Amino acid sequence: MEKIIVWGTGKIADKLFPAINDEIVLVVDNDIKKWGTVWNGFTVQSPSVIRDYNGNFDRIVIASIHWKEIRKQIIEESGVESRAIDNMYYRQKQSLLNHYKKNKECDKEKYILFLEQHALDVFNDNFRHKYENLEMEVYFDSEKGLYYVYHNNKKMYFSAEFTKKEHVKRYYSFLLMEQDKDSPHRYQTDRFCVRPHDIVLDAGVAEGNFALDIIDLVDKLYLIECDKEWLRALKCTFEPYKDKVEIIEGMLGNGLEESKTIDEIIGNDRIDFIKMDIEGAEYEALCGGRQSLERNDVKLAVCTYHHVDDQKRIEKLLEKAGYETTVSDGYMIFITEEFLDREVYSPQFVRGLIRGERRR
Repeated sequence: MEKIIVWGTGKIADKLFPAINDEIVLVVDNDIKKWGTVWNGFTVQSPSVIRDYNGNFDRIVIASIHWKEIRKQIIEESGVESRAIDNMYYRQKQSLLNHYKKNKECDKEKYILFLEQHALDVFNDNFRHKYENLEMEVYFDSEKGLYYVYHNNKKMYFSAEFTKKEHVKRYYSFLLMEQDKDSPHRYQTDRFCVRPHDIVLDAGVAEGNFALDIIDLVDKLYLIECDKEWLRALKCTFEPYKDKVEIIEGMLGNGLEESKTIDEIIGNDRIDFIKMDIEGAEYEALCGGRQSLERNDVKLAVCTYHHVDDQKRIEKLLEKAGYETTVSDGYMIFITEEFLDREVYSPQFVRGLIRGERRR
């Protein structure tokens, strides 16, 4: 049993407490107003006391979504080694490590070794370090009331939910990490990419980084997004490209529950490339695009990381429609704060996406 210092006393800490309460030896918080108050039977103290606990604890668990910034603070102020610091997914990490140590899989060995020294995250590979503390310029458009960055020399706006530059920096760093050459979430490769004059459908656009990457190449771009906050930002980002961009509000699916289908959107027109990242609804959306897939030679970059069985389901569907499939290199883990509400949740390494091309 480890001796754990908990950093943070908010909602995330409350969710985490039942799983580690027997191992807690100290509770700290950056909020000076909480010092001296009692949280789940523990007196909340200043983080400065960690130095006095040197050798009397095994791990610091950070119960905050801002764990990367706090980890940096801990290392700089307390001299604690990074490998002794974990985030709110500490228990999920332990469960994952135990699973793969019992069921050894050679292709996942380097990710296990990485996790033994680092906190669990979506990407568990050395390339993620390049994007920590990344310097960038963030601007504010006072007329539109939105923050933006220059992505490939083009303005990319963020939704009104981003109220601080720090939030934009954190999010944009993650976007860049997703499309790193070593990322399992990378949509395009040197060989598998959008070509000049393609017609492209981008489902799950969000901020539109992929669409901005290809906007100068394509003849037509369908942008599909259901989040109203992102829709407003997208209209600002793609205002200069109205002649070739069609923004469609709604969810992509198989036509049920008011969802739109690929076949309805494309109709009898041509489609050359489909990128899809729609929160686990990818399989249903492809079911709603059978006619378009059969009638065209489409390249597809379809995310498979939301559900453990998505890879096999989508591979089978595409192969039945006459497409060859490959998976992206490497593995990722789909974790969100909501998983802390589950009594038992054991994450697994999954492929980031499937790439599909017409069988020759």
